[in-house]
Amino acid sequence: MSFQPVVIEGEYREEEHAPALLNPASHCLAEIDFDHHKVHEGDSYEVSIAQDVAGEASLDLLVITPNTTKWLHMFLEGQSEAEGFWYVYRDTNSTGGSGITPLNKNENSINTSGATITSGPTVTTPGTQIRIAKTGSGNKVGGFIRGVGEMILKQNTKYLFRFTNSIAQDKWVSQQLTWYENISRN
Repeated sequence: MSFQPVVIEGEYREEEHAPALLNPASHCLAEIDFDHHKVHEGDSYEVSIAQDVAGEASLDLLVITPNTTKWLHMFLEGQSEAEGFWYVYRDTNSTGGSGITPLNKNENSINTSGATITSGPTVTTPGTQIRIAKTGSGNKVGGFIRGVGEMILKQNTKYLFRFTNSIAQDKWVSQQLTWYENISRN
């Protein structure tokens, strides 16, 4: 049986092409998914916060997206010690809070995110609810959530990522937002 060689090329950077690579040990096509690629490119970021949340209170993160076509492709992860609800709202009316500097997931990169992230903003109105999930059951079991797929956030928009403690006791909660930034081709 004879095989005809085929050259597979892919876009490396905008307007640059390079041949696909084979793993030298297995002779299999070497590939990584796009969000992993964005880590290598220095365009992937994260913020996280962990603290006790009072009974029937909320832990809020405000994300303001830049007014550019470099859009945020975001994932939400969270853990809680007890029952609670995870919400994502768009077009929130919020002010104040403490700024959080996004961490570039490639520590060798000097790139910075175009997003503004704030913890503990004063929320006048949460906005339009676009996602909801529940974790835990009463005071017995906590939970873990990872958003189903990525959300491509609208440019120049305020988003509220909120966990609300459903029980009357203080419980530990952590929220992590991870995202990469990519120029829209639309």
